[in-house]
Amino acid sequence: MRKLLLATAAAATIAAVQMPADAAADGFYVGVMGGFGWTQDVKGDYTYSGTPYTADLDSDTGFVLGFAGGYKFDFGGRAELEFGYRSNELDSITWGAGSGSSINGDIDVYSLMTNFWYDFDTGTGLMPYLGGGIGAAWVTSNDWKFSGAGVHSDDSDLAFAYQLGTGVNYAINETFTMGLGYRFFGTTGFELEDTYPAATDYDYDAYYNHSVLLNLIVNFGGIE
Repeated sequence: MRKLLLATAAAATIAAVQMPADAAADGFYVGVMGGFGWTQDVKGDYTYSGTPYTADLDSDTGFVLGFAGGYKFDFGGRAELEFGYRSNELDSITWGAGSGSSINGDIDVYSLMTNFWYDFDTGTGLMPYLGGGIGAAWVTSNDWKFSGAGVHSDDSDLAFAYQLGTGVNYAINETFTMGLGYRFFGTTGFELEDTYPAATDYDYDAYYNHSVLLNLIVNFGGIE
């Protein structure tokens, strides 16, 4: 993650020696983004030997990576297709009224989103933006296991996904735009396999992720 951010910053620094720009013109573009993500407690439940239990997950700070391509219209709107990857290492799982234990593994989310962003033209290289998107997410239990035990969940499920975001981009030159932004990403409910005997699968209500992202965009339409 650190190497990605350093590489993005280096590319922006190299591009900055070229001609400055005011605002992005209409045309096609591609972009890459990366940053840090925080997942809210993932709340759910399951049944073991006929007794219902909660199965709420707490995770550590993780990372987010993404790639996007789209078209910027002359009125300031941008329509794009985005592939994203979010990963957070699990810290603990809560079974009920305060009881819980540590758990190993990751909760990973792969997403394919159709987004619409609107850039506000300030008459300078700075372009605040906001928008969001909808799409699909594959939520994955990556090698979930308890200390001293084998993997009990390594599964994925498809869910409807949505996101909202805001930030500010800066047009460095005719080709490169760099920016910093915030994303809120969420899904509908999903189900993940639990291989313990006499246990039902984990049934989760939703997944929510907050992220701070650095992005670099290559504009094929040029900069006005």
